[in-house]
Amino acid sequence: MLERADSGPDAPGATRHREDGGVVTSSRGTVLVALALAAFALRPELVGLGPLQEDVRGDLGVSRAAVGVLSALPLVGMGVFALAARPLAARVGARRALGLALWAIVLGAGLRSLAPGYALVVAATVLLGAGLGLGNTLPSMVVKERLRDDMTLGTATYTTGIQVGATLAATLAVPLAGIAGGWRGSLAVLGLIAVAAAVCWPLLVPRSPPPAPGDGVSMGTRPTEPAAPPPPPPPRLRLRLAGLLACMSCVYYGTIAWLASDLVDAGWSTAAAGVALGVLSAAGIASTMAFGALGDRVGTRTGWIAASMACLLVGLVGVTALPALGLVWAVVFGAGNGAGFGATMTLPLDLVDDPATVVAITGPMLLGGYVVGAAAPPAIGLLRDLTGGFDAGFLVLAGLAVVALALASSRVLRPHHVS
Repeated sequence: MLERADSGPDAPGATRHREDGGVVTSSRGTVLVALALAAFALRPELVGLGPLQEDVRGDLGVSRAAVGVLSALPLVGMGVFALAARPLAARVGARRALGLALWAIVLGAGLRSLAPGYALVVAATVLLGAGLGLGNTLPSMVVKERLRDDMTLGTATYTTGIQVGATLAATLAVPLAGIAGGWRGSLAVLGLIAVAAAVCWPLLVPRSPPPAPGDGVSMGTRPTEPAAPPPPPPPRLRLRLAGLLACMSCVYYGTIAWLASDLVDAGWSTAAAGVALGVLSAAGIASTMAFGALGDRVGTRTGWIAASMACLLVGLVGVTALPALGLVWAVVFGAGNGAGFGATMTLPLDLVDDPATVVAITGPMLLGGYVVGAAAPPAIGLLRDLTGGFDAGFLVLAGLAVVALALASSRVLRPHHVS
């Protein structure tokens, strides 16, 4: 096995080579940069559509429900196509599979910006959702293959990138529409983020992953006997993880969709309500970075998730009871969401050792999380129409935060319970 040293060519972060001249492991820094760039591309085309919905509706001549389909399709695709990540990675490798996912995002975004009618916009959005589904699932496999000694940092890097990309899109979508000639131009400009990520990905991440611990690599040789396939992950584990992310996704997407409207109903101005959403996003980014720095040194993984779910619960109950303190609740909610998402996406890396099995767990987890999460915004909107306010919907979301808190305490999600 290759030994790490404190200095020299095998120091952490250095690029090492086999005796035949092939690259064995990449610089940790370049892989982290590549993951961050890839993650930047995973939300702008989804989040950027939200502030532009009225422009889209007017241009395409469709109803609000039809525009809502364009918002829901990427979320459904992020769940459904997550299941295709494992077979694709097995066929072409995680590095190439993530590159293909990024180019699918580029193609879907470009076609959607050019499509002349609603039906073609829907078709392009399906392709976009496929790229997003693969792109959300494969980074965990890349982290497991290439950053085994820095899995928390690697996961925090791409989850932070996701949130930064979402925040940039939410902030820039409307101004870009004014500069670039409408919603099509705005989304096309945001699509350049995916172009940059797709171009840089193969340049920053070399073809050969580093050898896994115990894989028999010694002085550039490979084991003569193929390793036995790892056992499939326990069904209970997959169900718990899928349920955990489903609850978190419902809470997050339901809150993001309607928090500003709730604050406006409570007497806030539209501009002030928008500031609250920005504060929520900023708190999420800061807490994800804090998890990356402290997640391996302070507390346990499930402890981080439980504390984060408690923050989501406090934020929801707080904004329902005292909307005048909305900025405080936005900070609390955002802090819980950022750290909770980072810790939850790191759990599969802790629970199993094989990169392919990580994807086998992460795929169903994202399927449950995003498909169920896509139903939260319309469900909360329906409750608003039925009750005349958002209190009932936000209390339902608070109940889901309690369920997530209970799931995070499950013994099944503790590493020593998984062989």
